[in-house]
Amino acid sequence: KGLVPALSSQMLQRNVFVRASAKELLVTGNTYYMRGELESARQRYEQCLTSDDDDHRTQLDCAVNLASVSLDLGDEEGAEKLYRKVLSQSMHIDAAHNLASLLQRRSGYNTTNRKSLLFEAAGLYRQVLRQDNERWDAWANLGSAILHSEQADLDAARCLQRAILLIEKSAQDNEQIRQATATAYFGLGSALIRFDQDEAQKAFDDEDFILLRFDNPQIAVLETAQNALRTAIALCGNNNQVLKAKAEHALMIATNSTTSSRASPLFVKALFDDFAQDFDDRLIGDLQYRVPQLIAQALMARRRKYCGFLDAGCGTGLAALELIDRSILNKNATI
Repeated sequence: KGLVPALSSQMLQRNVFVRASAKELLVTGNTYYMRGELESARQRYEQCLTSDDDDHRTQLDCAVNLASVSLDLGDEEGAEKLYRKVLSQSMHIDAAHNLASLLQRRSGYNTTNRKSLLFEAAGLYRQVLRQDNERWDAWANLGSAILHSEQADLDAARCLQRAILLIEKSAQDNEQIRQATATAYFGLGSALIRFDQDEAQKAFDDEDFILLRFDNPQIAVLETAQNALRTAIALCGNNNQVLKAKAEHALMIATNSTTSSRASPLFVKALFDDFAQDFDDRLIGDLQYRVPQLIAQALMARRRKYCGFLDAGCGTGLAALELIDRSILNKNATI
């Protein structure tokens, strides 16, 4: 999330600004925010919103920054309301981008509304880019949203290539930028290896789409994917082992490598860490996992109760819940 900057600085005192202007309150709030003093920042932004100052734009900036503070304090719902309130009054580029990021992050653990969340996030990123076509973070996030919606790999790849070009053009070089670039390259490689023959041909025919060779569409796309994944691995170094493991696994698939018959332990750990928050929803909802119900139905047919049972390799433990809910187990049964 971005902090809306102020145009000037003021001397800080905790008990002043009772009649301060909206601009002064924004400056003070930003200073507290950058110091990590979230409650003090929150108070200044709230004062800004209730001030008599007729500086509507600055008050919108204060509302956006107050939403950022709310997120840091764990109030996601409050932050969303503030972002939406700002956008209902004016197209505010930071409010749009921050709300899109919030929705995109939520899609990772809310599988029920996952597609609709990603769709709205993508729409907001597009609004941001209509205002500022040079924002690499919006291009990268848009590409990621499209990629995870599993609908248009070619569009996702175009966005991610644009993000990478803008990052490299900016000549910024710090660890945060390197990891953002690694994530974009990983997304690009992941999108490319999913191209079908038609998408490969369209990319091959697109003069603006960057490929490493120009003799065969599918080979060109595959080699570009491999190069993107290798670049992601190199950029990760030792600072992002989870992304590195994912990129290495994707590269193994892209190269049809037979050097390993199984995924690395780090990749498996990263995969299940990603699934942890919504594992049951995906297992039951997306994959229609019904084994616990079938076990319970089979036991109910025997018309008896049990004082205990052993569920070998129980995994989620969903079988126990089914047996208890159906009163197949005695109240004090050993599980």
